[in-house]
Amino acid sequence: MVPMRFLVFNKKTGEFTTQKPLEVFPSMFVTHQLNAFENPDGTLVADMVVYDSHDPYVKYFYTDFLTTQLYPSTARILRFTLDTKGSRVMYSYLVPQETIAADFPQINHGYEGRAYQWAYLVEHPFASDNTILKINVDDPSGSRNLKFKSDPSLVLHEPYFHWI
Repeated sequence: MVPMRFLVFNKKTGEFTTQKPLEVFPSMFVTHQLNAFENPDGTLVADMVVYDSHDPYVKYFYTDFLTTQLYPSTARILRFTLDTKGSRVMYSYLVPQETIAADFPQINHGYEGRAYQWAYLVEHPFASDNTILKINVDDPSGSRNLKFKSDPSLVLHEPYFHWI
């Protein structure tokens, strides 16, 4: 099994900041990133939607699959904390469930690259009567998470923040 690997570079210099990739087991397939930022202590945080395999792109997004069944509960919403000085990676869950039927995350783009509090995901993508899940990334218990449900005949998709 191949571990998940992170290559970290300095955006100002374009140089890698680690000699070797930072690795964490088990292997994971990332579909989308919610956000990433640097903590005051120098650690890097990367919040991502991950799967155990590449099934989302070779199975779940095809019409044959989507017209016969709901999007499966196989995504994990994880926060990776990268300690480049200690050459280690830790991860934790951002939602109380280990796996969830959600993807297509968004945040308020005013917080890109900075610490943030809220993220939005589509539960049961491509299905009518689905929901937008608002998660508090600082509270993995889910006690402050909210769901937005629309008309049952509609299909909600990736939320987007529009600046006026």
